[in-house]
Amino acid sequence: MSTFPVAEKFVSINGEGVRAGELAVFIRFRKCNLSCSYCDTKWANTDSAPAEMLSEKEIYDYIISTGITNVTLTGGEPLLQREIYPLIEMLMKSGRRVEIETNGSIPLDFLASQECRPVFTMDYKLPSSCMESFMCLENFSLLESGDTVKFVSGSIDDLEKCAEITKKYDLTHRCHVYTSPVFGNIKPDEIVEFMKNKKLNDVRLQLQLHKYIWDPEKRGVPVVNFLNLDKDEKIITFLACDEYPENEYLFFVSRNGVVKRTALTEFASIHANGKIAVGLKPG
Repeated sequence: MSTFPVAEKFVSINGEGVRAGELAVFIRFRKCNLSCSYCDTKWANTDSAPAEMLSEKEIYDYIISTGITNVTLTGGEPLLQREIYPLIEMLMKSGRRVEIETNGSIPLDFLASQECRPVFTMDYKLPSSCMESFMCLENFSLLESGDTVKFVSGSIDDLEKCAEITKKYDLTHRCHVYTSPVFGNIKPDEIVEFMKNKKLNDVRLQLQLHKYIWDPEKRGVPVVNFLNLDKDEKIITFLACDEYPENEYLFFVSRNGVVKRTALTEFASIHANGKIAVGLKPG
């Protein structure tokens, strides 16, 4: 039986997609093959990201235990998990609706041809993502009416490309088409004006609900899960810091007198991926 690196699992509302606003159980797998400029889950994208190794049966049992029908398999990039189909099959045969959130770079042909076919919410990475060259364009021909192509736009140039790709591949007659703003980079009303000017019929503006309901940086992992603590280690205290002046440092001292200092300015731009401040040898 296969095991999978699960970075987090939780129940919340779907923040985007066809079932936006509905409850879903999320399984986030570790590792991504892309590195988008605006990614909000970079903490889960590397081989070394914290994760628990779970079998397909353990993942299945967790999902069933929640009592939630909608299941979103996300990442990272979930399709890097090559043995994921048996899990999908188990879930769909139990009556769960399975959605795969994929970045658009990995061929969908295998899963799209299966009897238990999941719903795909597939990104097309626009220029500001710096990942457009990795898109697997053959995937467009595999999409069906229940699937979605999602364009995350950070600029007017991105919106121009969104309109171009939508028309070139006749996407609105094949599947759902959504465009959403890179949070904080472009205003939703700018997208609306663009849609009006270009007469983008059947393209939907979608805002990421979870970023309006909760803090945009919020995620569902306890702090102990991303500090990689050993079994005999524990968190003693947290130090609050809201200023990061030059020439001030955080000092660590081991029992044997080893000293390490880190400039406070190094902590000024931490997001979800965090920063390892120090790694002292035992002593």
